[in-house]
Amino acid sequence: MKEIEIFGNIPVTKTGQKTLVERMKDALVEGEVDPIESIVKAKSLYEVLSVFLKDEDVKECVEKECDKYGKGESPDYCGAVVQIKEAGVKWDYKNCEDPLYNSLSLQMEELKQQMKQRETYLKTITSSKTEIDEETGEIYTILPPVRTASTSYSVTFKK
Repeated sequence: MKEIEIFGNIPVTKTGQKTLVERMKDALVEGEVDPIESIVKAKSLYEVLSVFLKDEDVKECVEKECDKYGKGESPDYCGAVVQIKEAGVKWDYKNCEDPLYNSLSLQMEELKQQMKQRETYLKTITSSKTEIDEETGEIYTILPPVRTASTSYSVTFKK
C-alpha cells in the first residue's frame, strides 16, 4: 500500500514523538531554523492533520479496516493500537418531562444570567468599594476582580 509522503518520518511511539519535539525545539532555540517559518509550518501541519483526522470519509475507512479484525481484536501499527469506541456520549434530559428537573434547569439558567450580569458589574470596579445590602443593612467592601492573562501568539492563514 502506498504511504502518504508527509508521514514518512513521523514517529509512531511516545518516545519517538518526544525525541522529535526536542529536536525541533533545540533547532529553534539554537537559531538553526527561523522561528516564524517554524511555527507557521507547524500550525499549518496541525490544522491539516486536524481536518484529516476529523474527516468522515477517513473515519469510515478506519472503521471498515478495524471491522476486518473482528470483535475484541484491534489493528496495530508499530505498537500503536487502533480501536473503535464510543466517544462524546451525551444525554438529553429535556424530553424526560420531569417537573423537578425542568424547574432546576430553569433556576440554573436564571442564576447563570444573574452571575453574568454581576460579573459585568464587577469588571467595572477598579478599586475597593463599600456597599450596603438594602435587605439586611450589612455594610461590605467589594474588591476589583483579579485579571490574569498570558502572552501568546496566533497564526492566521490567508484563504
